[in-house]
Amino acid sequence: VIDCSASMQNHNAMRSAKAALVASLQSLVDTQQFQVIFYNQQTHLLRLRGSETKLLFATELHKTLARQQISGIQPDLGTDHLPALKLALRLQPEVLFFLTDADEPQL
Repeated sequence: VIDCSASMQNHNAMRSAKAALVASLQSLVDTQQFQVIFYNQQTHLLRLRGSETKLLFATELHKTLARQQISGIQPDLGTDHLPALKLALRLQPEVLFFLTDADEPQL
């Protein structure tokens, strides 16, 4: 779950977050699953061939498609943390990573 509000433009925060995310995805093997949720005032899941709102197996194809979508994310608008976190929890992951610059609103 990655904050992509306008404040994430500061200090190259979004570029750093994307680089860390892509490196993390590359380390996954194809039996592991993942999903990425970018959020500002809205939530944006990776949508890969009918996979809305579910975890994706880390196949090379899915990782390539994910990288392509990740590269297109641009920070804008304000921040609403709660809907993104609730959506992530509904996916029932074993691990959840949450990244924000902690700008307004405070958590």
